[in-house]
Amino acid sequence: IDVRPITPQIGVELVGVDLAVPLPADTFGALRAAWLAHTILLIRRQAHLRPEDLIAFARRFGELDEHDQPQYCLAGYPEIALVSNVKEGDRYVGAPKAGRQWHSDAQYLRRPPSASLLWAKEIPPADGNTCFANMVAAYRELDPALQQRIASLEINFSRVRAYALYHPERPPLTDEEKAR
Repeated sequence: IDVRPITPQIGVELVGVDLAVPLPADTFGALRAAWLAHTILLIRRQAHLRPEDLIAFARRFGELDEHDQPQYCLAGYPEIALVSNVKEGDRYVGAPKAGRQWHSDAQYLRRPPSASLLWAKEIPPADGNTCFANMVAAYRELDPALQQRIASLEINFSRVRAYALYHPERPPLTDEEKAR
């Protein structure tokens, strides 16, 4: 596998990887180490993947979460949430407004996932960028006095508070969803 840095602070591109083929343990170990060191892995030319391939690969990183809005999941695959502004008839095929504001996936969960895996199936010719930030690198660049000043601060992400603001088109959260 050829590992090519994308920027000094975040991301590497992995060349020579086919996620449809089960990776040997040592290859996956190197891939996982690259992810831990660089936080973003870009693996191109995976259009041939089947949903089962994507799920099998993702499971090697740990337990998968099922999306809380099943109407936006790939039929038969609750582990795969669709993000799309494409309509079939009068219904969007995926969550049309997902990710329009800065966020961290599922940060509101009591035990947030350690990663998200994006599988781009259809990309617009322009204005389809997904941006990423390395908050560990940002923290390391802070003045030590500021690091010390904020060291004891905690944050509480509240999906209950933000949900109606970010998703006014969706039905209200159920008590079960609020408890997650």
